[in-house]
Amino acid sequence: MLEEVLRRAMDLAWGRIGEDTPVTVRVLTPKEAIGDAEWDFPLLRGKERLLEADVLGARGQAFSPFARDFQGTVGELLALDSSDPFARALKVAFANGVVRLMGMEERTVHCRDGAPTKCALEFKARLAERAGHDGNVVVVGLQPAILWGAVEALGAHRVKVLDLQRENIGLEVHGVTVLDGSSELEAALEGARVALVTGSSFANGTFEGISDACRLAGCDVILYGTTGAALSALMGVERWCFFGE
Repeated sequence: MLEEVLRRAMDLAWGRIGEDTPVTVRVLTPKEAIGDAEWDFPLLRGKERLLEADVLGARGQAFSPFARDFQGTVGELLALDSSDPFARALKVAFANGVVRLMGMEERTVHCRDGAPTKCALEFKARLAERAGHDGNVVVVGLQPAILWGAVEALGAHRVKVLDLQRENIGLEVHGVTVLDGSSELEAALEGARVALVTGSSFANGTFEGISDACRLAGCDVILYGTTGAALSALMGVERWCFFGE
């Protein structure tokens, strides 16, 4: 799916971006990325870093645990091996920058300071309507603010959360036990109406499997966050990101 997103991004930008176009990607500090946010983001614990691509002045971002700076051309970036986690994250950040450059998406930069709290409140309001009186929600990727919004909207008994980080599995967060995203996804989706899926799943290569499992379960997929901007814009996947820049 990443290669198809990149192909569509390059087709979209034909005439403005070529293989010789310069592109830079740098690793943001937590302060640069989210400011003085109130929530316990994985980024603040050093479990993820935020990459920011500059594509002719347009910014696109991607979360990844694999991060370092890159400076080169579009052709050099696209030639990187997508099986390498760092290369995937670079390409996702670049694609997000392209859709920002071409005006297809505006929210490609992570919200900062108090905005994540406002975002959690928006998730709370929208999930209460989307899930209805009896629908369950699965949060794929532990993001405490998003999980809080889901629990506040529906109650902990109607929410499940999965994560891939071993140290998170088994923890109780906002009254919900964190399940193993590598082995418990299908079981968690049973009876679910909505799956809130972190955009980081696109950067780490797990989104397609998650999407397929949701389709089989009859569950709506909603990406959340900035990392999934190009995936949403170019492949038609619904995305919630209310206060991104």
